[in-house]
Amino acid sequence: MGLEEIIAKRLGRGGFGFNQLSENRQVAADGLLRQVKPEDLEAFGLIPKIIRRLPMIAPLDALGVEDLAHILQTPKNSLVHQFMKLVRFHNADLAFTNASIKEIAGIAMSVGREPGGFGR
Repeated sequence: MGLEEIIAKRLGRGGFGFNQLSENRQVAADGLLRQVKPEDLEAFGLIPKIIRRLPMIAPLDALGVEDLAHILQTPKNSLVHQFMKLVRFHNADLAFTNASIKEIAGIAMSVGREPGGFGR
């Protein structure tokens, strides 16, 4: 059972039957993770000793394609800059357009949503 499902069940928002999975995804999209409590984390599988060491639980919003594109190119040592430097060692230049960065971010988002994507 996923964390979103645990929170939905606690809040009485879980579905039944064949609609359960799609309904829970919609509820999660509506900000369900913002309502996480320590008992939800324990039901999810975290041991109480670890939960007690968390001084604060701060849920975050999911990243979008624009957010990922920003992360890919903005920091000083971003992945884009690292690849450009790596290619420069081979006496070549590499350039990324904004459209290509957004495409890379979009691919990363789709891989992250697949079963088994990003360590799920």
